[in-house]
Amino acid sequence: MRGNPKHLNSKFDYEYVKEHCEVSYWLPRWKGLLAGRYAWIPKGELESEAAGITDDTHRVEVSTMINEESGEEKTIYTQLEREINPYSQFERLGFTEDEVLNAIAEGEAKLANG
Repeated sequence: MRGNPKHLNSKFDYEYVKEHCEVSYWLPRWKGLLAGRYAWIPKGELESEAAGITDDTHRVEVSTMINEESGEEKTIYTQLEREINPYSQFERLGFTEDEVLNAIAEGEAKLANG
């Protein structure tokens, strides 16, 4: 293989690049594992934005739809909840949060030390 791999498809691939590639290459990919672990899942429509919950794990999405026949505009409020995405690369490859956080800390320490 020449250069860095274009795709990381297994846990072994992530561990391999961590040991054999530059930190500037592998650190963003490990951070991406953690970032992609969660997804915003729709939980239902609301009457208004104020009727929803907004905190670290909840938000209200406001969208507008236009009826093509009448031209009438309708605002839709959807309650979203942040949950673990079972289809994420993080879950699919069987990582633990500690493994990923430790790798990220190791990479950031290497970057800080030059």
